[in-house]
Amino acid sequence: NKRIDGLYIYIQPPSLQELEQRIRSRSKEAASTIKSRLAWAAQQVAKSAKPGLFDHVVENTEFEPVYRDVKEAISTLSPIIRNRLRGLPAYVLDYSDLIPPNLVETPFLKPIIIAGPNTGKTTQQLYWLL
Repeated sequence: NKRIDGLYIYIQPPSLQELEQRIRSRSKEAASTIKSRLAWAAQQVAKSAKPGLFDHVVENTEFEPVYRDVKEAISTLSPIIRNRLRGLPAYVLDYSDLIPPNLVETPFLKPIIIAGPNTGKTTQQLYWLL
């Protein structure tokens, strides 16, 4: 396997019908372009089901659950993010970078690869996440 050692997250549409509806409502593309985008998305959704290809598959429903699920997936790489998600008080978080790391709590340095059909809203979600 020659892929990059990273965290692979696939953001999957709830269904291809829902994806088509989203594309048509957000863009003014030609019917042929929409058709080719949907065909490409169908291939990618099928490939995303292959075991071991993605570390996490997140269904792209509403903004908040997608944001939470992607952030939860990323939290496996960083104790600081994980602790924030677990609701530690702000005063603990303010000093989290000063606490000496131990072997268990060392962050994993890996690139994060996020894939999936894009209707424009995914870009906004990633902006909020990062």
